[in-house]
Amino acid sequence: MIKITIAQINPSLGDLTFNSKIILENARKASLENSNLLVTPELSLTGYSPEDLLLRKSFISEVEKKLLELIFQVKIISPELTVVVGHPLASKDSKQLFNAATVFRSGKIIARYGKLELPNYAVFDERRYFDQDGTPCIFGVDGVNCAINICEDVWFSRAPKMAKAAGADIILILNASPFYLEKEKERVSVVKKNVADIGLSAVFCNIVGGQDELVFDGSSFVIDNKGKILLRAQQFESDLISFEFCKNGNSTLGRIEKTENLLSQIYKALVIGTRDYVIKNGFKSALVGLSGGIDSALTLAIAVEALGADKVSAVMMPSKYTSEQSLNDAKICSENLGVNFQVISIRDLIQEFDNSLLPHFKGLSKDVTEENLQSRVRGVLLMALSNKWKSLLLTTGNKSEIAVGYCTLYGDMCGGYSVLKDVLKTTVYDLSKFLNQKAEHAGLVIPIPPNVINRPPSAELDYNQLDQDSLPPYEVLDKILNSYLNNCLSPKDLLNLGYPETTVIKVLKLIKFSEFKRRQSAPGPKISHRAFGRDWRYPISNNFSECGDDI
Repeated sequence: MIKITIAQINPSLGDLTFNSKIILENARKASLENSNLLVTPELSLTGYSPEDLLLRKSFISEVEKKLLELIFQVKIISPELTVVVGHPLASKDSKQLFNAATVFRSGKIIARYGKLELPNYAVFDERRYFDQDGTPCIFGVDGVNCAINICEDVWFSRAPKMAKAAGADIILILNASPFYLEKEKERVSVVKKNVADIGLSAVFCNIVGGQDELVFDGSSFVIDNKGKILLRAQQFESDLISFEFCKNGNSTLGRIEKTENLLSQIYKALVIGTRDYVIKNGFKSALVGLSGGIDSALTLAIAVEALGADKVSAVMMPSKYTSEQSLNDAKICSENLGVNFQVISIRDLIQEFDNSLLPHFKGLSKDVTEENLQSRVRGVLLMALSNKWKSLLLTTGNKSEIAVGYCTLYGDMCGGYSVLKDVLKTTVYDLSKFLNQKAEHAGLVIPIPPNVINRPPSAELDYNQLDQDSLPPYEVLDKILNSYLNNCLSPKDLLNLGYPETTVIKVLKLIKFSEFKRRQSAPGPKISHRAFGRDWRYPISNNFSECGDDI
C-alpha cells in the first residue's frame, strides 16, 4: 500500500518561480503526511496554456532550469518522496517539443512521459506547439506500478490500454481541464469507460483557477478499478488531498467533497475567473459602471466576492433619460455591497456633443447614433477613471446582448474584462435571485435590490425605452441562442422546434452582423460548452448566410 497526495494547484502562467514554490510547499506538506507520491497537474510548472511562449527558446530553457532546481529542492526537504510534475519538454536535438511529465525522487529523474493525444478543437490548439509521444511510462513506488497519462490521453482508449499492457496498476492523469457546466460528470464518465473498465484505478489531478477566458475548476478525483469514487477534491479552490492505494483493490476512502449545484458552479467560476484575471494582471482594484440594471448589479456583486468591497468602486453616470428609480437602485446596490459609490452626470457633456455635431447632422433624423453617443461618453469617463485609479474596468454586458450586438462598441463594451460574457440574460436573473436567496439564508443584506430584478430591462438611452422593443423576449432569445451557439442547430432545426420564422431570421442575422463587435470585446470567463472568444472563430467578412433560401 502507498499513500498518494494530489496537489490541486492554481499556477500563475509563466511565473516559474512562483509555481515552483507552490509545488515545493505541497511536497513539504505531502512529506509531513508521510505520503509516498505527490501528483501535480498538467503543465503545473508553467501554467496552462503558455501558447506562443512555447515558441520562445528562452522560455523552454528557463523551464528546464527551474525543473532541475525544483528536483534539488525537493530532495532536501523529502528525499524519499516521489513527485510528478507537468511541463513542456524539448527533445535532445530541440527539434520536437512535448507536453510532458517528469517523475523524480531523491534528486534523480526516474521517468518521463510525453502526451500522446493532442487536442486541437474548441479552446485547444496543442498541435500548434507539441509533438506526439505516448511511449508508456511505468515507474515503481513501493511495489506499485504507476503509469502517467496527460489529460486528452484518457478521453480515448489507446493510451490507457498501452499503460495496462505495460504493467500499470494505476494511472496518474495530469490535467488542465477547463470548466463548463456538466464537465465534471463528463470527466468521471470518461475515466470510468477508458480506465476503470479495463481494470485500472486512476488519479485525476486537475488545475484550478482562472487563465484569461478559461476557468479551471479543480474537481480532482480518484476512482478505483471498479468505477467507485474514492476521493474528490474541492471545486474552484486549491486543495491538497491524500488517500491510500492498494493494488489488491483494498484502497481506502479519502475525503470526498460535494459537487456544487449548477448555479453555484457558475457563480464560483465567474468569481475565480474575475479574481485571477485582476490579480494575475497586476491590478489591485476593479471599477464597475452601474446603470441601475441587473447586469451591472450582478457584475458588481461578483467583483466584491472576488476582490473584497474595499477593492471595488462603482460609478453611476445619469443622463436626461436616466430614471430616478435607476439612480436610487444603483445607490442601494452599492450600499448593500459596501463599495465606494460615485455619481457623474453626463447631461451637460451630451449636450456639448449634440451642439458640436448638430451642423454635421443637419437634415438627418435622430437614430441609434445619438443613443450610442451616450454610451460612448460613459465609456470615455470610465476609462479615464480606470487609468487614473489604476483600476481594471469590468464590462457588464451579457452573452445575449453580445450575441446580437445589443451593445455599443467603444461605449459599454469598454473595459478589460467581461464578467458576464458567457452568461445568458435569463441566467443573469437566475444568478441574481440565487445570490439574494443565499444572503437571506445566511441572515445577510441581499446584494441586489428586488426592484432591479423585477423591472423590465432597459438601456435607458431614450424615453420609455425597453430591451424588448428591439429584441425578442429574453426567454425566447436565450433558447434560440443556446440551440444555435452551443448545439449548432440549423435554421430549419430551430423552426422545427416551434420558433417563429421572423424571429429566427432576425436573431441569426444579428449574430452574423455583430461579429465585428465581438472580435473587439474584452475576454471573459467561459462557463458554457461554447463561448465567444477562442471557442468561437467566425470570419467577420463573411457572405455565407443561413437565413433565406435554406430555411
